[in-house]
Amino acid sequence: ISETYTIISLLLDPVVYSVGYMEAKDTMYRAMDRSIS
Repeated sequence: ISETYTIISLLLDPVVYSVGYMEAKDTMYRAMDRSIS
């Protein structure tokens, strides 16, 4: 069971990371927009 979990987490890690990165970038851009205008 633990082996399968490790493989799944390894496969999901890049997905979770990229999704979190995109969300963080989106939030950052919105904050910059607000401060400029």
